[in-house]
Amino acid sequence: MAEREQMFEVMDQIVDLCTFPHKYVYQYRNIETAFKMLETGTVRLNPIEKFNDPTEVERFNEISLDGESSLSHAWDLLFKTKEMHRRYRVACFSLDRPEAESAKTTKFFEIEDYSCRGFMLPRMWAQYGDNNHGICFVFDREKLHNAFLHQGIPDNELLSNRVKYFRTALQALSPNDSELPTILGEQTDISDEGLNKFFLRFADWFFFHKQLDWSNECEFRWVYVGPKDIGEPLDFRFNDAITAIIVGHKCSTEIYPQLKDFCLKYRIRCLRVHLSHVFPCILPASL
Repeated sequence: MAEREQMFEVMDQIVDLCTFPHKYVYQYRNIETAFKMLETGTVRLNPIEKFNDPTEVERFNEISLDGESSLSHAWDLLFKTKEMHRRYRVACFSLDRPEAESAKTTKFFEIEDYSCRGFMLPRMWAQYGDNNHGICFVFDREKLHNAFLHQGIPDNELLSNRVKYFRTALQALSPNDSELPTILGEQTDISDEGLNKFFLRFADWFFFHKQLDWSNECEFRWVYVGPKDIGEPLDFRFNDAITAIIVGHKCSTEIYPQLKDFCLKYRIRCLRVHLSHVFPCILPASL
């Protein structure tokens, strides 16, 4: 009876993941990194320069200037601008694909398509989940946001949003953003805080757009814009935001005893990807 009740509880959790698109965020990790996260109970916000996409740093380095600026002022401004990217630390996650909104359901046996879910993204399993040998973390988005705030991050120093994808960087500029070079060129306050206000004014362009090729990541990110430990990664406790862990279909069962201990520690369940050409899905992992 207990096993049957447990199975129904697992089915309810899977339905919950498929009923509320975008309530959860997902982070894919190899086993070594995943175990460090589970041991410490933390997620890491990394400096932008550590990202795979080099254009995320270059957008700070290659801003052209318009407006009334002396040569010395323009030189000082560009030098400071190039260093500002070290201030910003980012935590990256995946969301459900947009089509998940039309595929939501409230019954387990009516789930027809897992492929639009943030835990079933082939590129993410391959690139960040150690080619399906790793783990996908499931976090409650609202609880994770609150966890960051409860650890001393002021609300005005934490940005969060879905990343939008464009074929070119120019397409990512909104009509208001088109004035960016002129406004920067006329920037008189080139202190760190003065420039930070400028970058936050154009936050969507600097932090929340990427080229179209990255769109399969379905990325959602948090950006810390405060001055703490500039240039260094920051670790924050995820507290009760962790909801489940999902192991890749190639993940070794040898780690199951350790996973069982972690699941007991955080009072969460472990699921496993089951791949099939007909119906890929997630099922309970037999820990």
